[in-house]
Formats: sequence, C-alpha cells, structure tokens
Amino acid sequence: GLKVETAVKHPKNPLMDTGPAGSFDEDRVFNTGTVLWDGGKYRMWYVGIREPRRGEPQPPWWDWIRCGYAESDDGIHWKRVRVGLVEWNGSRENNIVPHLRHAPVMIRDEHDPDPRRRYKSFVFWTSGEHIEIARSGKYDKQYDPRDELFLMDLLTSADGIHFEQHAGEVRFPGEQVKPVSTIPNSVFRDDLETDPARRFKGYGFMSLNLRRRGTSYVVSPDAQHWTAHPDMPLLDPAVRGTPPAVGGPTGQVHDTVCFPYEGYYLALYQDQHDPGNMPIELAVSRDAETFQHVLPGSKVIPVGDPGDFDAQTILPSTPIILEREIRLYYGGGTVRQPPLKGRPRDVAQPGLATLRRDGFTSISLADPRQPGSLVTIPFRLPQHPSSLQVNANCPPQSRLRAELIDHATGKPLPGCSLADCQPVTGNQLDATVGWNPTGTLPRTTGLV
Repeated sequence: GLKVETAVKHPKNPLMDTGPAGSFDEDRVFNTGTVLWDGGKYRMWYVGIREPRRGEPQPPWWDWIRCGYAESDDGIHWKRVRVGLVEWNGSRENNIVPHLRHAPVMIRDEHDPDPRRRYKSFVFWTSGEHIEIARSGKYDKQYDPRDELFLMDLLTSADGIHFEQHAGEVRFPGEQVKPVSTIPNSVFRDDLETDPARRFKGYGFMSLNLRRRGTSYVVSPDAQHWTAHPDMPLLDPAVRGTPPAVGGPTGQVHDTVCFPYEGYYLALYQDQHDPGNMPIELAVSRDAETFQHVLPGSKVIPVGDPGDFDAQTILPSTPIILEREIRLYYGGGTVRQPPLKGRPRDVAQPGLATLRRDGFTSISLADPRQPGSLVTIPFRLPQHPSSLQVNANCPPQSRLRAELIDHATGKPLPGCSLADCQPVTGNQLDATVGWNPTGTLPRTTGLV
C-alpha cells in the first residue's frame, strides 16, 4: 500500500539556541526562513523575534521581526555571521540582514545574466503593514486599499547580504476577490514552464478572512510583477479530507512551501488542527495549480512530544535535495516559561528532519509473504536510448522485477517482460532495471 514517509528528526535538534537577553532573536530563531546549499557551505536566513517587554515601546508584531544570517559547514552546527549592516542596541556587531521581513524567502537565480541579481528575496507586505502604509506612508511607501493589488518588494543581491530594493506588486485581476493577505513562503524559477508570464511561481500563506486560511499561488515573468491565481486558495481546508474541515482557528491550512521535484510539484503544508498542533503534511500536483492531498492525516514532520522545542508548531521551508537524502529544515515552535506579558512565551528554533532521496512516499507489500504488483499510469518513452531507474529497499529473500506494457495491447514489449527482467535486490537508491546487457529502453512511439 501507499505510505507517506515520516522524516527522521536529527538528534542534534534544535540546531541553534535563541539569542542572549536583549538580542533581536531572544525569543524566536527561524520562525520562518530559508536554508541554501551554496558555494560549498550551508547558508541560513531566518526570522528572529524579540517581543517587547513590559515598560518598553509596544510596536505592532510585524515590527518585531528581523532577519538573521548564519552559516554551517555541515548543515548541523551553525554560527551566526556578523555582517555589520544594521544597528541594534547601539551597535552594528550583529548578524542582522536589512530589508528582509516576515518570510525571508531566498533563491539563487543562475539564469539571471546580471551577477548583481544572482540572489533574489521577496518582501510581500502583510495586511497590517498595508494599513499603516495607507494611513501614514510608513516604510516610505504609498498604498490605496481600493486598488486591486498588494505591495511587494523584490530584493536583489550579488552575495545574499547586501540588497537593492525594487518596488513591485501582486495584482488580483478580473472579478477575483482580493484576500486579506498573501504571503508566499516559497518562490522558485520554473524552468519547465512554457509560458514566460508564469516563469516564477510563489506559494504560501493567505487569509481570505480571519476564519478561512489556505495556500496562495502567484506567478510572475520577472519576480517583481506578480499576478494571483484566480482560484485561490489552492490548498483549502474545506476540501482537504473527509469529512470536510470547518473554518476557524481549527482545521486550517497555514504556511505552505512548494517546489518542483522530478516532474511533479510537491507541497509541504501546515495542517492546523488547532493553534497548538500544526504538523506538516504532503500534497502533489502535475500542473502546479491542481493539488491532491496525499493521505490526509499522515505527517511528513509531526509535532514533537510535550516539552520538546517543536511540541506545537512545525514551520516548513523549501528542502535541500542532496545525492542520497532530502534535508527538511524547519522552525519548531512551543511555549516556555517564564510568561511574557501575562502569558506563556512563544519560542521557535530551527530543526532538521531527513528523508531518503525520492522518499516522500513509498509503496510496500500488504503481506510481505505474498507477491504484489503495481501498474503505473501510461507514459511515452524518451526518443533517445535511456534506462529505467528505481529507488527500492528489498528485504532479504525479496526482489523487484519490472516489465514494459504496450498500452494499446496490454502485452509486454518484446524483450521487456517480467521473465526477461534481471531482478533488483537489496537497498538501492538508484538501481538500473535491466532486460538486456546495455540496460537501455527500446524505441517506441506509442504509450507504455
């Protein structure tokens, strides 16, 4: 049967401590964030939060947020890197990166011919920030709430530290209703997209109202001028499972990251059972906009046990795909004592969970003592000679064989039957299925 694999949490979790008293990240580290494998090292941009204490000025929550920067040689042991760009408590001796705010999404764009634009990040302004901009011109911006758009900034950089701002927008064309907010948690350049107007894709949090949240989807030709999909939310809790979930603080889809993977688009989304139970589940799409929930209720990253750093909330980020494993960096949230402003203190720290390569889901025998079979959907073989690769873990005394079936006749292609197949055994991430000495697939113009 089909199974959603649960990622294995790293024994060194949490990967970083919260900052010392008075620091910008005293309460939360990696409330959201991005980790890239870049230039032979791991690089992290994370939301750091320090809530105002009693007797201090009380700005709105979106002004508590700063972006911190850290690096690691192995992705496990992290060090904050001082960049000296922002003053905090009278000193620039800190790791704050300017301009990045609520969700510091970072991509490295190798296709941009201008090296000064190699790194791209994005500020999609929150509903509260839009209100303040409209009232007072805060953040040196202008906004009219009657316009069918939201403000955003594209940030470009040669090094991921020093950024140039470019004003952009998210438009809601036609009769589409403008939501309360749209905050992508992930952005990527889709090199397989044939429509240049949809070259960049962004997925994340959105709120139609305070009792109905779901997954946003916006597209752009240049990462600066965005258009919202007309049928948001793409992942809607009202249709997530059976029975349908109701709106409200329970049964919501919250933060979502989406990324292309081996011809599919995979989404890791927060399933908000309630504000104190927000694990990560899986959805999949073939066209980037029509998603299917994969076994709702199955957790890719579950919340931790009571007392763990991630006992309540898992905040997803775009995975890092390595040769043998998939690294899922996430923000783990819980509450801690002593209380802050009369309530328990919200704390977040970064964690890591891993899957084997291609291991988001698996198919296994219902009864390991009996043989089983699986038939794929029809597909066309590539025109040039290629091979069939499988990722399989065959227990002792078991083996895997495959055959290619002609879609028109329902019969195996000559030389590619189960009887012709050389069995795959053992635990192999990338085994070649062979029916002949070369292991190449036959040439055919039909579906198999």
